[in-house]
Amino acid sequence: MSEKSKFPDPGILGLSAFVVSQALLNIPNTHLVPALATPLFVTVTLVFGGGIQLLCALFEYLRGNQFSMIIFGTFGAFFISLSLFVLWELNGTLKFGNAAAPALGTFLLVWTIIALVYTVAVFREDKTLGWMFVFVDLAFIGGTLSNLVGLNSAFGGWAGIISCVIGLYQIWCGLMAITNKSPVEVVEATRVVAAE
Repeated sequence: MSEKSKFPDPGILGLSAFVVSQALLNIPNTHLVPALATPLFVTVTLVFGGGIQLLCALFEYLRGNQFSMIIFGTFGAFFISLSLFVLWELNGTLKFGNAAAPALGTFLLVWTIIALVYTVAVFREDKTLGWMFVFVDLAFIGGTLSNLVGLNSAFGGWAGIISCVIGLYQIWCGLMAITNKSPVEVVEATRVVAAE
């Protein structure tokens, strides 16, 4: 047994953690729910988006997959740090006051730059995930501009939701591969059952 095959592929779990966290952070930005709902979602982004992605990064390291280790590790750290920023600001540990938006905007600007670099690399690995990252970039840009210059957050929110839809497609394809079915076979089987 080779070193890489000792551990199952954590990719679908890591991508699921990313998609769920990305959706929960961006739904309030679309104005579909009040911004006051964000603290409820932050615990999920801390544990699932942050913790699970860091665990996936560890497993990718053990499997010898450096690329996925870097992506999951980086975004796991992003979700943890953003979650702590929000939680500590809400409970008064951090006291930015009127400087909270510029601080968050600067934080998101740095992550925007990192995400842009990652997008180029991800496109070389997988075109669909590359497109997901384009919309992640747009979500970061929207969040940055919302906090630094007052742009309506809906632009970034909807870009984040589109990235989640693309991510859900990737998750679905991955799950179908595990069950040895292609997405096309699953759709065709669904049509046959529906027709009966």
